[in-house]
Amino acid sequence: MEVAKHIDKILKKNGRITTNDLIDKTGFSRAYAQRFLKKMVEDGSLLRVGKANQAHYLPARRRGKPPAKPRRVRIILTNEGLSEAKILNRIQEESSVLSGLPGNTAAIAQYALAELLKNAVKHSESDKIDVQAIRTQTDLHFTVKDWGIGMFNSIMQKKRLASTAEAVQRLLKRRPAIAPEPAGRQAVLAMSKIADRLTIASLENKVVFNNLQDKIYVREIQPAQGTRVDFVLKLKASAKPAPKTFRQPRKAAAR
Repeated sequence: MEVAKHIDKILKKNGRITTNDLIDKTGFSRAYAQRFLKKMVEDGSLLRVGKANQAHYLPARRRGKPPAKPRRVRIILTNEGLSEAKILNRIQEESSVLSGLPGNTAAIAQYALAELLKNAVKHSESDKIDVQAIRTQTDLHFTVKDWGIGMFNSIMQKKRLASTAEAVQRLLKRRPAIAPEPAGRQAVLAMSKIADRLTIASLENKVVFNNLQDKIYVREIQPAQGTRVDFVLKLKASAKPAPKTFRQPRKAAAR
């Protein structure tokens, strides 16, 4: 298969392509892959977005129309001078994950992603923040990962508990309803009421709120630094119905 066909296949699947994508698919050297992608940019077939190791490529403009933005984006950021608003703006500039959603779904999605970002940026004590947002035909999936103190470890220390397992139980006992202005770590837990599936993994524990099955799971996992939160919201009518109205709190909350 010609290189261009490999690239076209990746673009159809992901909406974008990186140098690493082409290397993984073809086994080319980095220098050759970069040279080929650069040539396609020069001849107008691809459009480059971003710089250095954050660069990716999109299909170039056709018939005067702007290139279609991908429905997935991943950004790894240095946690210095960040804000959830800046990251949200970048996600919207580089992808169409949040574009064209119905009003109530859009409000829920933007609120949830903003809270996850604020939680990691302002309260994780992590030097790096890894953000992924993916939109498929059936759902929205947000992942925010940090390498900081860890949610369960933070609860354990503040409440002087003996283990992170006790911290998990303490957290579950205080799971709130959707409050107008949830505070502290309750902000993330409040999202367990509006997500179809919310997963919080920190240190050696993982908590899964599965609202489609109306179940909560607690699992032990391989120990890992920091906290990873996955938020999934179904887009199909077969999923549990969203609330008729959703009003974003006046004051966003954080962990």
